[in-house]
Amino acid sequence: MIKVQIVEDKTLAKELCEKVGFFVTDNRFVMAAEDRGEILAYSVFTIDKNIMTLEYLFPEEDALMADAIVRSTLHIAATRGLTDVFYGEKCSEKLLSVLKFIKDKNEKTLDVSRLFEDSCSGCK
Repeated sequence: MIKVQIVEDKTLAKELCEKVGFFVTDNRFVMAAEDRGEILAYSVFTIDKNIMTLEYLFPEEDALMADAIVRSTLHIAATRGLTDVFYGEKCSEKLLSVLKFIKDKNEKTLDVSRLFEDSCSGCK
């Protein structure tokens, strides 16, 4: 069974962050989809005061899995009342656009309200 949740294992979180060029900090988190110990998808994100930044998203080639990870990550923002959510340079803007989560490309913001709309069943 696939579980999607914040990675609590500090060693695994560190490994996943460092794999894509990030250091673990008190405000950096990893959201992962795991099936029997295998990481199928994950995001790296930060929360700094009232701002969330989605720094990295894997996989880029599986829109449905990426959609699940983005939704799970944005759910954290929504439950904390965070409306300012940005995406970083290492996030695929193309993928986020296909998933219809981009609010403003110039400001690199994501639309948290998309969390409550249809999922990626029609993504191509």
